[in-house]
Amino acid sequence: MWMRYAISLAVMIITVGLKRLNDVWGGPAIPFFFFFLPLLMIAWFAGFGPSIASALSVIAIAQYVPLSPNYSLGVSIGAAERIAMFLGQSLIICWLTASRRGAYRRVHNAERQFHTLADSIPQLVWISNCDGHTVYHNHRLFEYTGLYPEESIAHWEQIVHPEDREGAVAAWRESLRTGKPYDIQYRLRNRDGSYRWFLGRATPLRDRDGKIIVWFGTATDIEHERQAVEDQARLAAIVESTEDAIIGGLPDGTITSWNKGAEELFGYTHTEMVGRRAFDLVPPDRMEELRQIMVKINRGERVGQFETVRVRKDGRQVHVCVTVSPIRDAQGRVVGACVVGHDITARKQMEAELQEREAESRAMFELAGIGQAQAEDTQTRRFTRVNQRFCEITGYSEAELLNLSAQDITHPDDRQADSASIRSVTMGKTPHWFSEKRYICKDGSVIYVEVNGTVVRDADGKPWRTIACIQDVTSRKLAEQALRDREERFRIVANTAPVSIWIRNALGRCAFLNKTFVEFLGITLQDALGQGWIDFVHPTDEPHYRDRLLSAVASHKPYQVEYRLRRADGQFRWVIESAVPWLSTDGCFEGFIGSCVDITERKWAEQTLRGANVELELQIADSQNELESVQRALLSERTQRERAEHTLKKLGQP
Repeated sequence: MWMRYAISLAVMIITVGLKRLNDVWGGPAIPFFFFFLPLLMIAWFAGFGPSIASALSVIAIAQYVPLSPNYSLGVSIGAAERIAMFLGQSLIICWLTASRRGAYRRVHNAERQFHTLADSIPQLVWISNCDGHTVYHNHRLFEYTGLYPEESIAHWEQIVHPEDREGAVAAWRESLRTGKPYDIQYRLRNRDGSYRWFLGRATPLRDRDGKIIVWFGTATDIEHERQAVEDQARLAAIVESTEDAIIGGLPDGTITSWNKGAEELFGYTHTEMVGRRAFDLVPPDRMEELRQIMVKINRGERVGQFETVRVRKDGRQVHVCVTVSPIRDAQGRVVGACVVGHDITARKQMEAELQEREAESRAMFELAGIGQAQAEDTQTRRFTRVNQRFCEITGYSEAELLNLSAQDITHPDDRQADSASIRSVTMGKTPHWFSEKRYICKDGSVIYVEVNGTVVRDADGKPWRTIACIQDVTSRKLAEQALRDREERFRIVANTAPVSIWIRNALGRCAFLNKTFVEFLGITLQDALGQGWIDFVHPTDEPHYRDRLLSAVASHKPYQVEYRLRRADGQFRWVIESAVPWLSTDGCFEGFIGSCVDITERKWAEQTLRGANVELELQIADSQNELESVQRALLSERTQRERAEHTLKKLGQP
């Protein structure tokens, strides 16, 4: 306190000294009001008391203290007026300046308190002028956004989520235009780049005339509240959209909530059931069950999932799977119960149908005309179920087979291939497997079987067991072997025959050529299969040969045709092709079996014979011509002789 007075007095002494020096040196006269400027400064910085003390000290120094012989202790009337005027004006200046300073300090303190308050609250606080330009943001906003103050103030919209930015700016402009409070929810970007939901609000501050001076705004983080609302809405949506019946009730069984699933399950609407008791849904023979449940709930126990029967509005009974849980308040007291029920009527019907189907499947399994077997995991493949036909195929009893595995009765030479087939299915490469293999029967005999099987997987997709259908194909395999033997004998006979032998299928395509024919054409058997030797037929004979072949295929009748066929050395040879239909055991047309015989020498002999006949005929014709000439000459001579004789006779008459 005394320091302010001392400094104020020192300032005024210096001022008086400066004025006195100016007077001594003969400078321009400084008016007495020159002292108002330091008084004004003292009043602003030191206060009203020091400024008044300084004014009095100026009067004392200037008038009562004789600084020079020019002054005395006496006060003239004019000096008294000046002193009074100076003192009065000093009082007014000091009072006004001190008041202004006090008001400034109060405003400054209020601003500091406001800033401290704004920085201490969790909201983002901002102030903008009447035009909407932001002039202040609290420190919390700078901490949240990570922006410099000038960046945040100049471009506040850049921290708003792009999807919310247009709406936020439009709402702010509308508030500026209408003067209505600003209230909107938007997402603001955090300094780490993430966005959080905020509730933005702004209220205008108006003067006495109702004109807006500034806008005070806050942005409150509502991420958790919004998430909670969304979770609650999501939970409510789940409750309403689920097909399960979700029912809330009081400890005495009075129903307080009833969702859509409950309406669908029981047929009652929300309005019909809220306020009623749960006993209305229970059939008479289940009342004790509900009472026991209520006792457990009131004890705070949860009733786990169980199956029961309830009654719909239309009187029909439905099978439901129910879970009942107690609802507790903040103090842990049981204030109600939550019932979740699921309609299992369809499942019950399916279970009944499944039982029927299982009985049918069991009967089909046992009475099937082919062997059926089930085995455990794909590793051991031990039989777990076999039918009677499978027992008959293998010669084992059911009890004996259940102590064996599929590998135990499989022929040793077929086990590796059989295991590979099952591994392929187990690994998911194929949906099922098919194999032909041999079984060793109980009596030691070997039979051939066809096995069609698949792998059954558990809920996790892991192989669980194998199911297979087994058919005894020993007779067929023996028949196929006999057929192969006959075919092999045919090939041996055909390949050793000196003529070309071939087989065509029902479409006329080549299926077999013997060795003689292949060597004649100079190609491989694979090249001849299919199209056959049509490309080796002489171009002149090819159309006639093709028509004859197609006609025979269509009519299924034997045919014979002659044509020229190119041999391996490039020479065309005359052949005669003869074929007869090949019929299956049931009389179906399978194709043709035929031969091609080289008749080139015969053709040449016939051509030579035809030439000799022509020459003989020409010679006979020449002989006939010569004979006719002789005959004509003899006839002419005879005619002349007769004429001469006639003339002589005429001359010999008298």
